[in-house]
Amino acid sequence: MNVPAEVMGWVEALGWSLVHFVWQGLVIGAAFALVRALLPRENSAARYASGLIALGLLALSPLLTLWVLWPESVAATSALQVPLADGQSLVSGFGAIEPASQWSDLLPWLVLLWIAGVILMTGRAVHQWRALDRIATRLAYRHAEIEELLIAVGSRFGGMAGARVLVSAFIDTPTLIGWFKPVILLPAAVVIGFPRQQLELILAHELGHLRRYDHLVN
Repeated sequence: MNVPAEVMGWVEALGWSLVHFVWQGLVIGAAFALVRALLPRENSAARYASGLIALGLLALSPLLTLWVLWPESVAATSALQVPLADGQSLVSGFGAIEPASQWSDLLPWLVLLWIAGVILMTGRAVHQWRALDRIATRLAYRHAEIEELLIAVGSRFGGMAGARVLVSAFIDTPTLIGWFKPVILLPAAVVIGFPRQQLELILAHELGHLRRYDHLVN
């Protein structure tokens, strides 16, 4: 089966990007651990920012590696597909190209495994999102006292306009859903069993997450 050089080049470049991401992730993780060890626990803003920077680097590293490797991989696979009269492949002036290493044959399988993992995790995330959205829209209810408490906490610590709070018996832990129209879901057991001060801390914690996201964008 003749596979286009662009496709094979993409597969090879993506495979090697995933391989390189192993040591890149280890370096970023070690650097992040060192930074957290040096930062005092009281400086939560700096510790939070360092975590976001580490996550950003983890996302950018394979993309940058793919951007560097892709043109070279496409050129190499294109050269391999130059036909000769006897049906062999040749690179000008260099003769037949052998695989770069014993790992080259495993790269397509690595890419397929990675794609399968992406599909699986995406499906899992979509399933969880739909389940939470169903709870928020159908299996949750408003609670007047908790809504008043959210307004009080927001005015004291700085909330976000449009944030709502709902109560549901179908969740076990406080959950934040959405960003543009955020909803704070509180378990019914928490609302019934926790004192007012602890409820204020929970709401302040969730509003703090929203404020951090808002600062990142704005």
